[in-house]
Amino acid sequence: MSYRAFLTDLRSFFATQRDDPSRLAVLAIVVGTALVPLVAQLSLTSVVVVGTNSGPTLSYAVGDQTVDVAVSLITGSVVSFASALVYWLVATVGAYLLTATISEAGDLRTTFWILGWGFGPVLLSGVVWLIAMVVSIQMTPTPETAAGSAEFVREVQKTELVRATQYLDGVAIVLAGGLWTVGIQVLRRVQWWQAALAAVPGVIVQILPYLLL
Repeated sequence: MSYRAFLTDLRSFFATQRDDPSRLAVLAIVVGTALVPLVAQLSLTSVVVVGTNSGPTLSYAVGDQTVDVAVSLITGSVVSFASALVYWLVATVGAYLLTATISEAGDLRTTFWILGWGFGPVLLSGVVWLIAMVVSIQMTPTPETAAGSAEFVREVQKTELVRATQYLDGVAIVLAGGLWTVGIQVLRRVQWWQAALAAVPGVIVQILPYLLL
């Protein structure tokens, strides 16, 4: 299947996806989105110093060295990975329920695959942010003690390079909302404003983490 229409004719693209969803491509996008924060956190934890009060630790190889990482940090990384999948489910269920009373076109399963495409812009912005994080980690003096690890993480996140990429997140969320709106409109055969309202749950769960920071 040609994906050129994704850039040139979204309505035609989603009409094709409605009849024959590209499941592997959608999974690659969503899993890639989930992997970005996971890789970023693991990159940070491979540098920070684990203290004696950090609880149980795990060891894993980084190049020719072995790094000890607190289990609690690994758990946080797994939660970050799962969050993208939760966003996908919330966006899907929200869009389907908000259009359930006005349309019988499409089903929940197809809505699930259609809305997965909305994470494309989020993936792209996430990759740019991840590259900025990795470069900033290399540029920031590594901590020599566990007490300095928290400050190291803050310094990495405050670098101009990382802060500059954060503006892309807002753009990505807006683009995701636009993709969800078009996808829902084509799939559920509703008015554009109804589709836009149905896309709101997906947008909210994307914005919520920034509001809680």
